[in-house]
Amino acid sequence: MKHFLFYFILLAMVGMTWFLPAHSSADYYKYTDNRGTVNITNKLESVPARYRSTMKVVREEKKKAPAAEQQSTGAEQQAVPALEQQAVPEPERKPDTAFSRLCGRFVWLKPLLYVMGGLALFVGVIQVASMLASPMLSKLIYISFFFGVFVFLYKAYAEYMVASTAKIKENAVTIMKKSTNRELPALEEGGLPAQR
Repeated sequence: MKHFLFYFILLAMVGMTWFLPAHSSADYYKYTDNRGTVNITNKLESVPARYRSTMKVVREEKKKAPAAEQQSTGAEQQAVPALEQQAVPEPERKPDTAFSRLCGRFVWLKPLLYVMGGLALFVGVIQVASMLASPMLSKLIYISFFFGVFVFLYKAYAEYMVASTAKIKENAVTIMKKSTNRELPALEEGGLPAQR
């Protein structure tokens, strides 16, 4: 039990280091060479001297607040026809918590927490099963634990597949709408499309 407590405290201390800020930004240098290839690098020394006059510096900036983005796109949305505005529903805003911001910043955090929670739960199940006098009851606890884990994994995979399928279907519908709403070529006086 002492070893378990030691490893748990050690793992918790390592886990606390992940909460420290890890944001770093860099300047990127973008230039087009004589073959027309666009090159992007983060080292100024690697840009040839002849391309430095046409080179563009790309700086990373923090993203704007959602309200500022809505104000900047407000004028653009007025130019869009009314039919397209009615077809696009507004997504629901979910409350932005510190945990969701942290998981958005570190994509690997949520799966890691699931794995750590599963391992801690497994250690707890082993401790409970070892305290029981009946071996049949401890086997039943092991079986129900693994069954619960597999049901959780299946449910998570099924939700992922449903969300992915819905996203693919939505993208296909948008592509079809865009392809049917293309402008038709201008008609000549004879009623035939103009040759280009």
